Amino acid sequence: MRENVTEELKQIQPEDESKRKMLDILRRFHLEEEMESDGEDSMLV
Repeated sequence: MRENVTEELKQIQPEDESKRKMLDILRRFHLEEEMESDGEDSMLV
């Protein structure tokens, strides 16, 4: 029973490569969002 659960959890967890890609995408999205908000702030001044 325990082995079955362990195997199932291994399949559910994303691989390192997938994790890296997702973090890269999130990082880029966050940077773009910051740059856009910086641009808006300077236009208001």
